[in-house]
Amino acid sequence: MKDNNRNVSAVYVLLDTDRDRKVAGYFTLSNCRIVPDTLPGSVAKKLNAYPDWGATKLGRMARDDFYGGYDIGTVLVARAFRVALRVAELSGTVALVVDAKNDRLVAWYRGRGFIPFLNATRTLFMTNANMHAYLEAIESQLTAPSIDK
Repeated sequence: MKDNNRNVSAVYVLLDTDRDRKVAGYFTLSNCRIVPDTLPGSVAKKLNAYPDWGATKLGRMARDDFYGGYDIGTVLVARAFRVALRVAELSGTVALVVDAKNDRLVAWYRGRGFIPFLNATRTLFMTNANMHAYLEAIESQLTAPSIDK
C-alpha cells in the first residue's frame, strides 16, 4: 500500500462480498515504456514511428488460495484490461505489459493472448486492440465482482 500512497503503482483489490468482503485477489498497475525494437515486427509496424511508446505495467497479481479453481485470475486480468484501456484513453498508452515469474505463468498469460517480447521471453504484452477483443470474447462469462482501488 505504500507504493499506492506514493503514486508509484495503483493497487486494485477483488473483494468477495459473499464472504464479508474477504480479499479474493489483487493486482497492481503502473506506467512503463516499450521500445519498438523489442516487439515482433508485425506488431511494431502497426504503431506510429516513435522512439518508444507508453504502456501500462501489470505488476503483481495474486489470488487467495481459497479461490483456487474459481478462475479469479481471469477476472483480475479482465479488470486490469479495463483499467489499462481507460488509461490509454486518457494518456495514450499502446499495451499492457507483464513480467511472468516462471514458465507456468508465461503459459497462462500466453493462453490469454499475451505475446512475448523479442528479447525477454518472460516479459509479455497485449495491445489495446487485443485487450478489447479479449474482453468482448469473455464478457458473457464474467460476473461483476467488487474491485476497489
